[in-house]
Amino acid sequence: MANQTQMNGKSTHQYPHKGLGRSLADLKDDVVSLAELQWQLLMQDCQAAVRGSIVPTAVAAVGVVLIGCAIPVALLGAARLLVEAGLPLAWSMLAVAGGTALVGAMAGYFGMRSARRSIRSFDRSRGELNQNIAWLKRALQQAGTDDRT
Repeated sequence: MANQTQMNGKSTHQYPHKGLGRSLADLKDDVVSLAELQWQLLMQDCQAAVRGSIVPTAVAAVGVVLIGCAIPVALLGAARLLVEAGLPLAWSMLAVAGGTALVGAMAGYFGMRSARRSIRSFDRSRGELNQNIAWLKRALQQAGTDDRT
């Protein structure tokens, strides 16, 4: 009879989707390979981001420290100014604090601007991931339409 097991234990039934298992296995292998490659690319991008952010981080830290140092000097200068209204010592203290704050602010600004540039190294990983997801969607859609025909 049709679709029954023969005496030797082998089935004579022909599955209508015999290529489906192989297609899914190939797809699984491709997905695993893509995931491994995506991980390697992410690790390379992380290393590039770290290398590119060392100097900007140091410059930003210098800016923060200089601004932090300027605050007590500015407060001392302001207090001295109020106590000795108009004496050159107070004005000089304020000028030094203002100059230090200006240099610190500039260093912080340029450091942060450079740090933002180093983060752009992840654009490559994001682009590859988007392409891989699009490919996977197309492969799954194609597998679904191939199995129906």
